[in-house]
Amino acid sequence: MPVQLSLSARAECAFDVNCILSEMFEDDVVSYCILHYEMKTPQAYLPDVHFHVTFAAADLERLRDAVRRFMDIARDQAEAFRFVQTLTFSDEFDGEINADGDSEARILGDRLYGKVKACG
Repeated sequence: MPVQLSLSARAECAFDVNCILSEMFEDDVVSYCILHYEMKTPQAYLPDVHFHVTFAAADLERLRDAVRRFMDIARDQAEAFRFVQTLTFSDEFDGEINADGDSEARILGDRLYGKVKACG
């Protein structure tokens, strides 16, 4: 059954997100699963940007693999630490740093099943 998942994060500037986007589109597994993405600047006087992405895949295993690779790409970007610290499910996104500090466990753990939506 096709599934989808939406994630959001905050970055300190558009350059950080653009570096992630560049790598994200070079990875066939990740780019194939991107349904939608957007980057917004919520306040004109701050350089922070909010990034939202929705992944869709034929099954949960493919979705999980794409999201894991996306998270690895973000983690590997030297200046994207704020992005990684704030990455969470879109319906929970508030732009704040996640207290647990472990985005992989938070997103790919048991809570993933409750956040994935059937589509198609």
